[in-house]
Parts: sequence; structure tokens; C-alpha cells
Amino acid sequence: MAAVLYAGADCLKLLLARGADVNARAGPYRRSALMTAVASEQAGAATVKLLLEKGVADPNAEDLDGERTLDWALYRADQAKIAVLAQAGATRGHGPRQKIFPPPEAGGIRDPRVSLGPAVSLMLPTTPVAYQKRGCISCHSQALVAMAAAVVRAKGIVVNEEMAATNLKQILAAYAPAAEQAMQGDQPAGNIITIGYVMMALAAEKISGRQNSGRARPTSRLRRNCRTGVGRPTVCRVPRWKTAW
Repeated sequence: MAAVLYAGADCLKLLLARGADVNARAGPYRRSALMTAVASEQAGAATVKLLLEKGVADPNAEDLDGERTLDWALYRADQAKIAVLAQAGATRGHGPRQKIFPPPEAGGIRDPRVSLGPAVSLMLPTTPVAYQKRGCISCHSQALVAMAAAVVRAKGIVVNEEMAATNLKQILAAYAPAAEQAMQGDQPAGNIITIGYVMMALAAEKISGRQNSGRARPTSRLRRNCRTGVGRPTVCRVPRWKTAW
């Protein structure tokens, strides 16, 4: 599964030559390597064609939801993958997402806003779920959605501002107090990966540290760590990302 996303064509050919089963299933939805390749952004049409031609992958296998490879290609409106699958005889399944994602227009969508507006409208209501259940923020569930909302708003697309504001409020509630922890050398939840996404989300929404609670400052403990080498900070220069709030 990982190979179709991250390995090159030569690696895939080697795996297929050594008997890799492209029709094996994995994950909670029991998807095959071909389904994963079609549904992903990393794998292109060339990977799909390779799996079909060299690996004899089944283009009409279904996952637990009844989705087939052609369904995922249509959901993503990936014309190149649609063409490859159609040539291999792929047909649609009967999954529940067909009611949500209509087939792409012939020749593609002329105005991207037709897709972007509904897409962000679907994402925004999902942002409070993780925070309400676990009290935490994730890079994908909240930060990326905040970035998407900021981008489409800048293009003149209507955004549910109440939901967008709630998302930002929850991001700040979770991460503003973590600034002091970061200054002490203790990594907040999610480590630098989630922190980076959160910083990009706040930047996209043009929220600065001064707008929130002021710039964090080194404390006596940080200064002591600089002298003794105890804890994460090993130099007296504080990285810029740790002072953003």
C-alpha cells in the first residue's frame, strides 16, 4: 500500500516482478493497492496504469462501502485516472458518496469556485469534533481547514464565518497556553508538525502573536537551561517559531 503512494515506478515494477499481490486488502475499509492509488493525490495515472497492466489489478473490486476505483477517480474529477480505468473496463460501484459527489462535468468545471465553496462548507462543520471529544487540535482536522477557508475567502468565495471563527477560537484555546511550554523547551501536543500547521493557519487568517496575547518571553528557567544545558534549549537564541504567540 505504501509503495503506490511513496515509491517510484521502478520500485513498483520490482515488487510486482517478485510476486506482490496487488489485489490484497488492507485497512478498515479493506481497500486494494489500486483503490489507494486512485484515491490518493500522490499517485498519478501512470501508477494506476502500471498496477492494471503489470499487476493485473481488479478495476472493479469493491471496498466495504461498495466503492470502486472509478468512483474515487470521479470523486476527485481526475480525468487522467478516469481515462485509464475506463480503458480497463472499470464501472461504478454503489457507495454512499455518490449522493454527495456528483459526476464531473464533461470537459471539466469551468469555474473552480463551484467546487471550492461546497468543499470548504463540508469541511468546516467537522472541525469542532476532535476538540469537543478530546480537547486537542490536529493539523488536518482544524489547521488545514482554517487555511482552506482563508484561501477561498480571499478569492471572493462565501465562507461560513461563524464556523470559521469557532475553529480559530478552538485552535487558539488549545495552543496559546502552549507557547510558554514551548519557551521552556517542552513540546506541546503534536510536536513541531502540528505546531507548524497551526502557525500556517494563523498566518493565513492574519492572526499575529500581538493580536492574541502578546509575544512570549524567555523565563528564568529557560535562561538557566541555556547555561546548564538541561532541557531542550541548548543555546540562548530562541527559535523564531517559539515566539510567535
